[in-house]
Amino acid sequence: MRELLVSLVLLFLGGLLSLVPGKRMVIAHLAGQTGAIAGSALGLFAAIRVLLEGEVQRISGAWPMPGGSLHLEIDALSAFFLLPVFGLSVVTGLYGRSYLAGGNKGSAATWFHLNLLTAAMALVITARDGLLFLLTWEIMALAPFFLVIFDDRQASVRHAAWTYLAATHLGTAFLLVLFVMVGGLAGTSDFSGYTAALRDHPTLSSGVFLLALVGFGSKAGIVPAHVWLPEAHPVAPSHASALMSGAMIKVGI
Repeated sequence: MRELLVSLVLLFLGGLLSLVPGKRMVIAHLAGQTGAIAGSALGLFAAIRVLLEGEVQRISGAWPMPGGSLHLEIDALSAFFLLPVFGLSVVTGLYGRSYLAGGNKGSAATWFHLNLLTAAMALVITARDGLLFLLTWEIMALAPFFLVIFDDRQASVRHAAWTYLAATHLGTAFLLVLFVMVGGLAGTSDFSGYTAALRDHPTLSSGVFLLALVGFGSKAGIVPAHVWLPEAHPVAPSHASALMSGAMIKVGI
């Protein structure tokens, strides 16, 4: 778990340093790219290690937000889904520098949103608390908006970005209802209490399934919640689109 935490820190620091203002674009791009590649490579190592050793890694503790807890866990299933997240992030990190070369002064800031997306996806996959899950899910939902609207001079790009934002928050609304309902029945926001709560209230299973289907399906781009996908992915920078297509919608699944 230590490797995952360091991975997240590297991604975040690289993204922050990419926001360096002024004429230091080369440094900003280098910092963003280094954070993306190094952080993702370390996260990939952590996932592979869990798959090979078969040992579940977890960390939990209190946090300043009211309700919920900082509960993260990497089991075999989480590690499996971390592979495309971190693996693709390494590749897109290598390619992104060339793609953004010669861009406008704000192009380096793309690394901040790209690294934030990678970190948020990893946290969504490893979160074991409903409140923590919703928080990281929202970060994962917002970061791509700034990638999609990268070239905002075109009306079609702005339309695609706002369509994506509306669709992703519609899905988040369904998930919010889902987690509030199940968490209320369980008396806790920790996932460990959800199974018993649903077992004790079998009549709610269909409603929970439908809420989850719409909430997660909108991110996965299943029909008919796919309207944002063919508009948003083509207008994002190529490496960002690859990460969204190859990893983000898989997180919804």
